[in-house]
Amino acid sequence: MAVIRRNVQVPMRDGTKLACDVYSPERGDRLPAVLLRTPYLKEGIAGEWLYGDCDALADAGYHVVIQDVRGTGASEGTLLASGGNEVADGYDTVEWIAAQSWCDGNVGMFGLSYFGFTQMAAAEGNPPHLKTICPFQNDALNPFSITKANTYGCFHLMWLYGRVLDSLNRAQLSEADKQRIRATIADYSARWNELMMVLPARDTQAARIEGVPLLHDYVNLVDGVEDDAYLRSSHRPIRLKGIDLPMLHLTGWFDIAKDGTLDNYREIYTHGTARAKAQSRLIIGPWVHGGGISARVDGEDFGSENSGEGRGIRNLMHRWFDRWLKGKDNGVDRETPVLLYVLGANRWREETEWPPHRALPQAWYLHGSGETRRGSLNGQTPADEPPQRYDYDPANPFPSDYTDAQGRTLLADPTALEARPDLLSYLSEPLQADLEVTGMVSLCLYAATSAVDTDFFARLSDVDEHSRVFPLVSGIVRGRFRHGRTPEPLEPDKPYAFNIELGGIANLFRAGHRIRLEITSSFYPANDRNLNTGERVGWGTKTVVASQTIFHNREYPTHLLLPVISD
Repeated sequence: MAVIRRNVQVPMRDGTKLACDVYSPERGDRLPAVLLRTPYLKEGIAGEWLYGDCDALADAGYHVVIQDVRGTGASEGTLLASGGNEVADGYDTVEWIAAQSWCDGNVGMFGLSYFGFTQMAAAEGNPPHLKTICPFQNDALNPFSITKANTYGCFHLMWLYGRVLDSLNRAQLSEADKQRIRATIADYSARWNELMMVLPARDTQAARIEGVPLLHDYVNLVDGVEDDAYLRSSHRPIRLKGIDLPMLHLTGWFDIAKDGTLDNYREIYTHGTARAKAQSRLIIGPWVHGGGISARVDGEDFGSENSGEGRGIRNLMHRWFDRWLKGKDNGVDRETPVLLYVLGANRWREETEWPPHRALPQAWYLHGSGETRRGSLNGQTPADEPPQRYDYDPANPFPSDYTDAQGRTLLADPTALEARPDLLSYLSEPLQADLEVTGMVSLCLYAATSAVDTDFFARLSDVDEHSRVFPLVSGIVRGRFRHGRTPEPLEPDKPYAFNIELGGIANLFRAGHRIRLEITSSFYPANDRNLNTGERVGWGTKTVVASQTIFHNREYPTHLLLPVISD
């Protein structure tokens, strides 16, 4: 059993002290250390099968340091949910650990999601004694809750509620104030949909509770979508090019941070140092976000042998530390760089890169009639077909948090939503042979709008022979940010080519299955509503209904690009 020292105080460069629990072997010789920096209370890690077994790491000859990040748990200071403190605090903590008499100077880091990002942030600072990181399920290139399309996730405020409740017991407030804050958060959570539809979005009452300054982080987030200074202050994107460390990346096909994790790996592989490129690995399983790494997703069971435990992820992480912190030649650095699970085929496969270069882009064109909101998909370029139209009303956005009759959300069957007048869907004929799609999926959408700005959202699904819809990947584009972060208003009713990144996937569409594509103009609250007015994000006070036109003809051949593996 590990020897535990609770609430060890670690001084930061500005004098703030951050609290750590240190788990050590009974013999406290000079040994390597592994660090986890979390906003979710260090005591709560004990329940995690992957991260909570500190005894096993201590028995393997490591000191394990679990730290409450600034402004959470027992640590001093104020949390910046954007991550602005994590570069300096991560550096200072790593170097403090390395200087302790019980550490041999070799430090690694591990963790997922926010505490996957804290590893990337620490590594950006280049602390001399940080030797390796295991940044699972995180996006280091885009600001927390801001997408590549310059939309923001409204559930960021719910995340802040959780951090407030976590730290409330230690807050320097009266019991009456604590009860008031708890009751207010419960009330606002119950009235969430109502409060989040308030305009301007930055003025929502839900982000203002007396005595809770942390909630202003949500207002900062909303204000920061179009503010480059805000992004720089949050260290997003993390400068991955300068990180010269072996990295073990992990995500799941149903992980909300999947594409961020894939982008992290791809950035390292494309622009990283020779060492980081050669000594980093990526694992992608049939998993959702979180440390459980279960192989059950919304009732879909991929088999216990394909869970994180079944695949031995904890043992892999221990081997990773043995190689890079102890110098053991255990072969982990010679294993194939990419290991992925192919959905549909239900098998694991090794790849030498992500995305696989051997996957060749295959165009699937949209076809439809102006008389209906339904259409087809095939490999034939369209003729002079009439466009399809729908109206997008920001007062009635398409839901991202829809739950179907079976209680599924991530894998919800959207069939019941087809009655919505703002949804177009396209369906292929049953496939005559298996089709494996592995890589990054995109949609070249030719569209026009009556508004000066609007969004377009697309989702790709696999439809089986029983007509069950299995959602795979999706993406969104904000019209005025179609070319990057510099806003460019749209000219009403002018056709534009919009590139929508739907994300990465490895899926075998079985013979007899169909390929389905949906197009609409919102996906809320995962993405904030575009009000169609062109006003600054979060500041708009009115909505405009946009008339949308989707083209599929010789001049404007809207098409999916599917990366197809043919061997």
